[in-house]
Amino acid sequence: MELEKSRTQYKAFHSAGSNELVSILKMTPSQRKTKHLAILKTLCQRIKFFNDLANEIGDSFYKDLCNKVTYEVFEANSVNLK
Repeated sequence: MELEKSRTQYKAFHSAGSNELVSILKMTPSQRKTKHLAILKTLCQRIKFFNDLANEIGDSFYKDLCNKVTYEVFEANSVNLK
């Protein structure tokens, strides 16, 4: 059940304009306009991991996330988050 929910969230995330998302994430945070931050927030709110952090940290979480998150590529099977 939980795996299926994750797959659904993954599909929703990618169908929401993954090309647009990647182009925003490749911008430096100083290049992002208000509309870019709004798109990032909307997409990130669909991800349970981010929602859990927002509930724990508070209202400033999404603002901080959207101003700092970047696009990065990692090798397969590498540890990216501890």
